[in-house]
This record gives sequence, structure tokens and C-alpha cells, in this order.
Amino acid sequence: MCPPAADPTPDAQFYIPSKSIREYPHVMEALDKLIAEHRRTTFRQARAQKPESTADLSSHARKLLDLCSLKPYTPVARLWEEAGTPAFSVQAAARAELEGAGFAAFEESRVGRRNLLLMLVTDRGWTFLGKAAPKRKGRGGIAHTHFCDFIRRVGERRGYKASTEMIVPGTNHPVDVAWQGNGRLDVFEVISASEANLPDHLRACFIESDRVASATVASSLRRDLAHLQELVQAQLDLMPFSNRIRYEPIETYIQELWP
Repeated sequence: MCPPAADPTPDAQFYIPSKSIREYPHVMEALDKLIAEHRRTTFRQARAQKPESTADLSSHARKLLDLCSLKPYTPVARLWEEAGTPAFSVQAAARAELEGAGFAAFEESRVGRRNLLLMLVTDRGWTFLGKAAPKRKGRGGIAHTHFCDFIRRVGERRGYKASTEMIVPGTNHPVDVAWQGNGRLDVFEVISASEANLPDHLRACFIESDRVASATVASSLRRDLAHLQELVQAQLDLMPFSNRIRYEPIETYIQELWP
């Protein structure tokens, strides 16, 4: 036991006013990931308990699955627009059905100031639709492959020959996206999870090869671009190429595809 304090005056208590959780983007991002992982775990458990023969879908879930198979790498909100934009509760129920049956996988990514819901039809979903599963494009998760395809499509719209996972001439290094046209090669690296290998990617483009005209580093969050630029500028061997490296948010390409 501790003896009572000789001074009866209580210690001063500092008052810290509350703040909205949205004022802490890193907390919001961690919370979004935690919620997404909880949903995936719940739906995996439900799927494991559901016999294959009983797998069936409501009209809205079937419509969303059909649309995603016809228009892959399209944000879910845009797919729902084509389906008539049902109530949010209906959309949530359709997502739960598809995830529970194992017909589709979803990922929420923070883009700018909003969350972007993305969807990928699984092999099981393609089988349910009676269609052959297309060859998977690109590396990384759902968000990364979507972002790469957004940039590829913008390149095609601008008249370039655009492709994903192109090997940089003279190296064995694949870039996320490449635009070719007018006698030049412009490449893109999408940062959605880890930026640790970014300097090596740029070295392959500018030091190992002499064919790359410019490289664009794209990120889903604008606030990350300054950090990525600092990371690259800290590499002394990349300093001569700094005027050929750009930094852009993914939102730029999304707005061009869906104004």
C-alpha cells in the first residue's frame, strides 16, 4: 500500500479534445484492411460449410457476376450503375453471396478521399458461368492488377500500343505497364503495397536499358507520392534521370476512364 498523498490537491488533468477517425488516414487504412480480412475469413468459413450442389445466386448477385465477367477490371460501383444501382443493402447482400459461394473476390482500396471497391471473378465463378477463365494479367493483388489495367486502357485511348508486364528491352525486368508510340517507350510502376523495390525497377529502366523515355510512378494515395519521390531522389545513381521520372495518383486515370 502507498500512504495517502500529503497534498490533497489532485494532479492537473490535461484535456485532449476528441477527433474524428477520418482525421487519421493511416488508422482508417488499417481499419479498412482489418474489416476486409474479417469479411474474407467469415465468407471462407461459410463457403467451407456450404455444399457445392446447393450453390445458387439471387438475381442481383448473378447480374453482378455476369457484368464482371463481361467487363473485367471495372470498379464495382460502375458495374452496379449498369445494373440499375439497387439499394446498398441489396449490393451488400449480393457481395456476401458471391464471396460466400467463392465465385468472386473483392478488395477495397483507398483512392484519394474515398474507398474503391474492386472485384475479380474466381475460377469457381467462371465455372459457374460456364465460361473459360481468362489468363490472369499482371502481378500483385486485386487492386494492383486493376490499377495496371486502368493505366493500360488510358494509354490505348490516347493512341498508344499499351500492354502490361512488358519486359524492358535489354533486360529481364518486367514493368507494370508500357505505352509505345511515336518512337518512344514510356513505362509505369504501380505502388499499391510495398515500395521497397522501386529504385531497382527504375535502375532497370534507365541504367540497364537505354530504350525507356520516361517512367511514371503511380500510387492510389496522393500523400504517398512525396514519400516515393524522396525515396527515389535519395538514390545517387538515379539522380541523372530525375527529370524523366514522374509521380501521379491513380485517380488521374480513373477520372479519364469514368469522368
